Amino acid sequence: MIAHWDEVPWTELEAGDMHADVQDLGRAAGTVGVGLRRMRIRPHRRATTVHRHSAEEELYYVLGGSGLVWRDGETHEVAAGDVILEPPAAAAHTLVGGEEGLDVLAFGPRLAAEVGEVPRAGIARIGATWFEASRGPGFAREAEAGPLELPDAPSPRPPTIAVAAEVEGEHKRRGSTDIVRRNLGQALGARTTAMRLLEIAPRGRSYPHHCHSAEEELFVVLAGTGNLRLGEDRIPVRAGHVIARPAGTGVAHSFWGGDETLVVIAYGPSDPRDLCYYPDSKKILVSGVNVVFRVEPVDYWDGEE
Repeated sequence: MIAHWDEVPWTELEAGDMHADVQDLGRAAGTVGVGLRRMRIRPHRRATTVHRHSAEEELYYVLGGSGLVWRDGETHEVAAGDVILEPPAAAAHTLVGGEEGLDVLAFGPRLAAEVGEVPRAGIARIGATWFEASRGPGFAREAEAGPLELPDAPSPRPPTIAVAAEVEGEHKRRGSTDIVRRNLGQALGARTTAMRLLEIAPRGRSYPHHCHSAEEELFVVLAGTGNLRLGEDRIPVRAGHVIARPAGTGVAHSFWGGDETLVVIAYGPSDPRDLCYYPDSKKILVSGVNVVFRVEPVDYWDGEE
């Protein structure tokens, strides 16, 4: 499950003062429960409707350009290398391109919300609340509300926006592992998802070879070259590769640096029920209690029936 953003088609979205080109990188790589879109926002235009999510936590990484985060009438400057957290049930928000536009990766979970629809009556229900159901596109309705008003000057940046490279890193160096990892999500206050910036040394390994029972992982290679070890296969990777590792495959993965430092974003949900299996050492990590124990694989059909 691997794709390269040079090979993923772009879709142009334009309505009112919204204008951006979008790639669905998550679906191109085959993700199941997490989403990733790349947005190239045109200069002085915004990316999306002003919106907030009731449950989905969004994380953004700025690849290039500069612009503004708009939140409930306030704006904050952002530029290449910044990381942004938009918590659920918080400020309504959008992104606005600056003089050069804004190139952004948008990460988020795909959470299904149960909606009971009564199509003949044109109504629907979420929980105990009934509302009018419309199939009209959100972008068109947003455009009818007119251009977004921006304040005269940006406000100071809150703790939910940071320069990724300035987040304190942890250097892990043991055996073949040689990596600096920066826990971006934790630094910004993420609660239900995780994002880390991995800087893998030349010829070094990212993490011990592993696979997850419940947590899906999504990786984006930002810089450098190296290899993805998938099972016992080795697949060359470079900047622009997007790798999806759905939960429960039983196929382990790890990254190895090439001739230069391999820089990777790692994203996924934080699930305390997750079990992480390390086949090389035959160990299992129980995430919720941070306990590791050694196991031996067994053949379920080796006994009497």
